[in-house]
Amino acid sequence: MSESDKISFSGTIDPKGHVKPDEVGVTRGRLARWIGRRVTVVVSRYVKQRSNNQNAWYWSTIVPTVAGYLSQGRVLPLSNDQAHYVLKSAFIGQEETPLGPVPCSSAALTTAQFSEYVERIRAHAATEWKLPIPGPGEYWDDEGVA
Repeated sequence: MSESDKISFSGTIDPKGHVKPDEVGVTRGRLARWIGRRVTVVVSRYVKQRSNNQNAWYWSTIVPTVAGYLSQGRVLPLSNDQAHYVLKSAFIGQEETPLGPVPCSSAALTTAQFSEYVERIRAHAATEWKLPIPGPGEYWDDEGVA
């Protein structure tokens, strides 16, 4: 089954057991092309994925800080994408594929899981590398002082 054969939406179940989509008009429009067709419906508990603010802080602060640290002594510095790959591999884990291991996705993490992920990175950086990483909304000078 291809991704175009799937529809996913969030909503709530009312006291009568009916599904009430969060975006009723949009959901009805997406479902309209399947009128009269048999479908399989899977219901699962809604889990909030990492927030835009978490993701912005990660990419603007954590990733470049780690990329800079890991680039010390290298002829070519690590890119942010390379640093992100290393961080995912080390702190989320890897999955085996026929071509070798690949890091698990950070995009699939819940807000709580993403918070744990970045806190593991910050703790490791602080203890193993003596590299403080500012938290969200913290701005440090060149000596690591808020």
